[in-house]
Amino acid sequence: MKNSLLIKTFDFHGDAIDLMGVFKNRKKLFCLDSSLHRARKGRYSFIGFDPSDWIEGKNPNVLNILRKRFNPFKIKTASSLTPFPAGFAGCLSYDYGLTQERIKLQAHDDLKLPLYGFGFYDCILTIDHKLKKLIVTGLSSSSIKFDRVIRVLNSFRSAQWSVVRIKRISMKGLDFQS
Repeated sequence: MKNSLLIKTFDFHGDAIDLMGVFKNRKKLFCLDSSLHRARKGRYSFIGFDPSDWIEGKNPNVLNILRKRFNPFKIKTASSLTPFPAGFAGCLSYDYGLTQERIKLQAHDDLKLPLYGFGFYDCILTIDHKLKKLIVTGLSSSSIKFDRVIRVLNSFRSAQWSVVRIKRISMKGLDFQS
């Protein structure tokens, strides 16, 4: 399945944690937040949610499974604006590492947690800390989700501006007495 990339940029002077709060109720939300905010290291932070595909389990051969499962998702043109316009994100557990080293677990698996969880995120929010931009990218196959994210961001920006303006207006002329 070939996809083209949809891109929308905004001026952005906030941080990833605040932006993540806008989407806090979305499924499988992740945030890769850079705390360095330097040009060479820590330039970008990434937010994703509502993956179009999700895989989790206990198969120690998961990396090959991921490669086969997500290989069909190709982007025609890579974005020069962000190093992660779409793709899969997830995590491997510590116990997964033990399976790769063929170390037998001593503890009983009483929690029955998966060894891994990965999702394919077809819409990503990238914060470019250097350029002070928010870059929203989505695959053309997810244009409905992309448009919905843009609408939410536009209303969030309007709401933020309104709150700042209301605060400024309401504080004008107040006489603070102790």
